[in-house]
Amino acid sequence: MGKLVVTVCTEDGIFLESEENGTLNRKYISSADLPSLFSATRVTSVGFVPSMMHYSYKGDVKTIAIATAPEVRQILVRERSERGSPYEKRMVPIPALLWVFRINKERMSHSFLRAMLKNSDSLYRFPFGNTHDNGEICWGNVSLPAITSPRDASRLPEIFLSSGFNGDLYLSPRNNRNASLKEFVLSLATATVFPEAALNSSQENVVSYIEAQSADRR
Repeated sequence: MGKLVVTVCTEDGIFLESEENGTLNRKYISSADLPSLFSATRVTSVGFVPSMMHYSYKGDVKTIAIATAPEVRQILVRERSERGSPYEKRMVPIPALLWVFRINKERMSHSFLRAMLKNSDSLYRFPFGNTHDNGEICWGNVSLPAITSPRDASRLPEIFLSSGFNGDLYLSPRNNRNASLKEFVLSLATATVFPEAALNSSQENVVSYIEAQSADRR
């Protein structure tokens, strides 16, 4: 086993770092994991940022992957043809989501988003648009903060989901949508869980998708 460094940081919490093929990998743990850390042959732990799935960096480029749980929440919607008109507020179920952020010198250079299902490593296209076919997020005119720690990155999903969805990229042929964005959102008005049948597979899995966007694949 290679060198393993344990760090206690007032900003980021407790984390382990190891180096493999020139890439530093970081794993966040809780204080409850410390007693068993030094006797364990393999480290298994919960993340200090609870939703974090992956953290690695090479040079100035960091890759952070975060999972968010399903929820019912308010989003803002309007059609692409309604540009300039006010957004409408709608309550909709949101599936579990995988977010991958690539950070270069505290600024986000790329961000990717896929939907997930419980107990499955398969990925699906984000169902409300504002993402390209490869999952890269279109932020529009949203102002993004500097990313100096994983805690900063964990705030990005809320920023994206609170911004308006305007139909851009929603009608990509790969999304297999016949209804407009607003019609689709209205069809979910009484749902408390996002329907699996409304998800379109991206033909990817969690591990390979994170690896494809990682810092050592710039």
